[in-house]
Amino acid sequence: MWRLPRLAEIAQTWFERAQECPLSVRLCGQSPADDIFSSFMKTLRRHSGEMRSLELQLRVEDFEDVNTHLLESSVFSMLQKLSIDIDNGRKNSDAVVIFNNVPLLHEVIMIVVTPSFAVLPWQQLTKFTGELYEVKECIEAIRLMPNLLECVFSAFVTDDDDADRFGTVSHPNMQHFTLSESTLYSPFSTKILTLVTFPSLETLEISGTDDFDAEELDSFLQRSSPPLRKLAVHPLEGKVELQLLPPFIALIGLVELEIWRPARNFLSSFLTAFGCDPNLLPQLQNLALLGCHIPEENEETYMRHEDEPYFDEILCDAVEPITKRREILPGCAQLQSFRVISEKLCESAWYSEEDLLPFKKLKESGMYVYIGTKTRSVL
Repeated sequence: MWRLPRLAEIAQTWFERAQECPLSVRLCGQSPADDIFSSFMKTLRRHSGEMRSLELQLRVEDFEDVNTHLLESSVFSMLQKLSIDIDNGRKNSDAVVIFNNVPLLHEVIMIVVTPSFAVLPWQQLTKFTGELYEVKECIEAIRLMPNLLECVFSAFVTDDDDADRFGTVSHPNMQHFTLSESTLYSPFSTKILTLVTFPSLETLEISGTDDFDAEELDSFLQRSSPPLRKLAVHPLEGKVELQLLPPFIALIGLVELEIWRPARNFLSSFLTAFGCDPNLLPQLQNLALLGCHIPEENEETYMRHEDEPYFDEILCDAVEPITKRREILPGCAQLQSFRVISEKLCESAWYSEEDLLPFKKLKESGMYVYIGTKTRSVL
């Protein structure tokens, strides 16, 4: 991009055409130290007050050049979202200060680089994403932002991630917390759940991790006692076997539950109780069982794993409790949606029309029912 001889002129034309529209600007590539780059940065500086979103995908040394050019007279008065992705971001460099006084900034995404890379108005941020972070760096980031409402981390464990070294943190305002896999690297860890307390949490999503531990989740929920409305657990490996004990059954406000590869023992107990116990997740309206297993063509019935329910078993076990919750079990909210999704094409040999008939009736009643793969329903 930087080598275009008329880059500054092109940028000026683009800014003029935008007129009063909020701008989203993305800078990427390797910046040369020449007149073309300097002219472009002058144009960018003149229009810095019109930007609503700014994404910087550069090397550290290129970011330093951008910082130098924008430091003088740049006014990011409209900037609300900032994304920083530095190729060699863990290289030592001076902290960037050009975004220190941005009055409307509320969302920041930092990939590889940690908060120490830039001086930002941390106190006012409400949404933060940290990708490729060590667990201790996640803790440090949370401590910086007392008004944070929504946070996403792809966190990995190192030998230095010891709670005794950097302690734990309680954040009273956190409402939505996600542990996810990165587009750059996986898998990631859920260890951070052992180090945080979120008493106001409404949404917890766990995906792309390889060390999910139900006991650690239980401990986090018990410690936080959050008013959780959505819980989604999608680990990379293994089965999800939650415990039908406090604090899980204490999630009386839970509206949405997604479980990836539910373990047989847990699922059987859960569905049985779900259909008859009004005290178990009484406000649940959306239930999804994902990654359910369908045998290979040469896999005999007797070879089924003891801890892994199969597609047809789930349908059979779910019919009665799902129907009861749809018909409104006394004291419970009406179930609005039910999904069973397998990882591969559903072969008719592993379910019958008789299995599907009750779910078709539920669908006809107005309930959202989806049974199949991510791309095709068998209903």
